[in-house]
Amino acid sequence: MGLSKRFTSHPATVGETYGAHFKFAMKVATALIKSGLACLAHAIYPPVFTETASRTIKNLSIEIEERSSASDASHVSVADSLAS
Repeated sequence: MGLSKRFTSHPATVGETYGAHFKFAMKVATALIKSGLACLAHAIYPPVFTETASRTIKNLSIEIEERSSASDASHVSVADSLAS
């Protein structure tokens, strides 16, 4: 497998370009890092950031599920176009 293919094969399986996949992965990473820092602050001083981590996880879960549903729909069209 060539180097270019290593970067594009997984994004293709979810119906995305490398750039779109990179952008979303960075968004998720940033949200998780921020949430993790809020958890650390919450561990030290419990009155702060009481719902940050749970809210972040719920929102990311919803967003990933929506993308997965959209990706499933695009796989059908990609599979149909490949069969033609």
